[in-house]
Amino acid sequence: TRYQWDFNGDGLVDKTTQSPTITHSFDQPGEYTIGVTVVDQTGLSDTNTITTTVQPSSTAQKQAIYIWGYADELATDSKVRQRFLDRASEHNWNTAYLSWGALSEVDNEERADLVRTLHQNDIESHVLIGSAGTNAIDVVDKTIPEITSFNENRPRSEQFDGVHLDAEPGQADINVFLTEYQTFLSDFEAQSSGDSGNSRELEMSAAIGWWWDQSDKAPQATDELV
Repeated sequence: TRYQWDFNGDGLVDKTTQSPTITHSFDQPGEYTIGVTVVDQTGLSDTNTITTTVQPSSTAQKQAIYIWGYADELATDSKVRQRFLDRASEHNWNTAYLSWGALSEVDNEERADLVRTLHQNDIESHVLIGSAGTNAIDVVDKTIPEITSFNENRPRSEQFDGVHLDAEPGQADINVFLTEYQTFLSDFEAQSSGDSGNSRELEMSAAIGWWWDQSDKAPQATDELV
C-alpha cells in the first residue's frame, strides 16, 4: 500500500509514502486543500481531501522544559539553580514549567526569588499542575487561587507568568472528565486575575494527550477542547 499526498490542491502528487502519516511544513499561512490517495497492492485506490488553515508562525516560539521533583531545589539551592541556568542558556530554553507540588514545599520569598531570577535570565515562569483521575480538575481548580494569591501585590518580576495543566482522565469517565475540563476553561479567565490591579493575568497552557481527540466520546461543547 502506498499513500500519494497533494498538499496544495492542484491534483499533483507532491510526495509518496508507505506510511499513512506524514509531516509537512507550509511556506506561507493560508487555507490549503490537502489530499491523499491510497493505492493498494492490486492497484485499487481511493482519495480523501480536507481543508486546513495554516496560521502564521509565532516570532517567539516557546522552548520549554518540565521541572517536576526538583523545582523546590531550584528555589532553595543556588548551585542547582546556576546549573539549570547554564543548561537553559545552552539549549535556548525560554519557558520553565515548575511543579507546584514541589514549590509548595518552599516559602513565598524563596519562590519569589526563583521567579525573579528566571525573569532576569529571560525565562518565563509557569506553574505546572499535574493531576489525574476523577478529581483531576478539582485539584486544578483549587490550586489556581493559591497561585493568584501568591502573585498579588508582588512586583511584576516576581509574579508567575502562567499555569500549565497536565491533567489526565486516568480511570475516570472521559465524558465527565472532558465536561469538567470545559467548565474549568470557561471559568479560567475570571479565576486567573487577582483582586489587586498589581496582579498579572495568568496565561493558560495545557499538555495534550491522546484522549483530547476522543470527541466522539465527549459532549458537543467539549469539541472546543480538541
